[in-house]
Amino acid sequence: MAFNLPTGSRLGITICFVVEGAGDRRALVDRVLASRQFARSIKLSAFLRFVCDSAIDGAIAQVSEHNIGVRVFGRPPAYNPAEDNIVRSQARLLRQRLDAYFEGEGRTEALRISIPKGAYRPVFERRALDAAVGSAPPVAGARAMTRRRAMTVAASLAVSAGGYAVWPRAAESRSGALWQSIFNRTRSTLIVPADTGLVLAQDLAQQSVTLADYITGDYVAKLASHGSISSDLLRRIARRRYSGAVDVAVASRLMTRPEASSAKAMVRYSRDLRLAEFKVSNAILLGAPHSNPWLQLFGKKLNFWLDLDLAQSEFIVQNRSPRPGEQREYRTHLKDAQRSVWAVLSFLPNVDDAGRVLMLAGASTAGTEAAAEFLLNDDAMNAFLARSPASNGGPSYFNVLLEAHPVAGTAPQARPIAWRFL
Repeated sequence: MAFNLPTGSRLGITICFVVEGAGDRRALVDRVLASRQFARSIKLSAFLRFVCDSAIDGAIAQVSEHNIGVRVFGRPPAYNPAEDNIVRSQARLLRQRLDAYFEGEGRTEALRISIPKGAYRPVFERRALDAAVGSAPPVAGARAMTRRRAMTVAASLAVSAGGYAVWPRAAESRSGALWQSIFNRTRSTLIVPADTGLVLAQDLAQQSVTLADYITGDYVAKLASHGSISSDLLRRIARRRYSGAVDVAVASRLMTRPEASSAKAMVRYSRDLRLAEFKVSNAILLGAPHSNPWLQLFGKKLNFWLDLDLAQSEFIVQNRSPRPGEQREYRTHLKDAQRSVWAVLSFLPNVDDAGRVLMLAGASTAGTEAAAEFLLNDDAMNAFLARSPASNGGPSYFNVLLEAHPVAGTAPQARPIAWRFL
């Protein structure tokens, strides 16, 4: 239950008391699932709903990695969790979303849900909320307000005044500075998934498409003239508007970043963009240069550049200026089941030098997924960005080569192999 402080109180704080019943826990789960962190994530919502309902209904024994894989992620009953890490990787994201909810929208919740590491059974626990903040004079000799409590008061004031508060944890971190430069109120932010229809057409024609032809639309006729199948069929394929499931999932996760809530962020289909938009907007580009030609705008600025050798069916990461211990090329053959998956993650100024661009160039969908996992992991990004030189208080531009080893088509957390700060 909840009640408000008297109207004479200077802080409009709602105080919540927990009645530790199933109804209150279900109501909390419903509020979490309706939040910005979960509303667009069908699988994570189903994951949280399954484990919480099982706990509330007294069926906690069914909460196992195997059962979650089958019941939530549609894996066959015979699947082996040791070979398919879908539940473990999604549990990590679920914990991050829960943390974001209870530090943001749900900061006044009196009950908190957590999923302890190494387990999938939810824990409902009371939170220490100070009902008397600001309502009584300080006691003589009392300690100064703790930093966490001060943050809570500041955030409450900002929200009650209709203002916008940036949580200090994000603002003070290097990754937080990066996200705030990509998502801000002064520019719109374009999130651009790869053009999967273009990839299919290039594979069939064994020809690559330049950005110039992509912008004008001339690539359709040029691919049709080289294909081994009928030109009409290849034209139809080249015009199909497809985007991969991984790119759509990554775009959804980007849109739910806390920093994106106050920014003009939008997902745009690659083929609908125009060059002029890169002069007035920030951008996040997903996919390799052959699947998202807009990356070609920035190729000359990068040391690590991902390319595709269509004739050999090989992805090649070019290292244009190798340093001691680095390879000149990093290759992945598409048919090598035990391959390393490469990805190039880059952060650059936009074409007008006033905006910002993030590029997640994966040598496959697993590569793009691995780059996204690295980018969206604040701890991993903070550790990486700590290597950068001082940059006048702003985030450093970078170009980093990432490596991951896929398991059942899904790439776990990637690790940096080589990098340049620009």
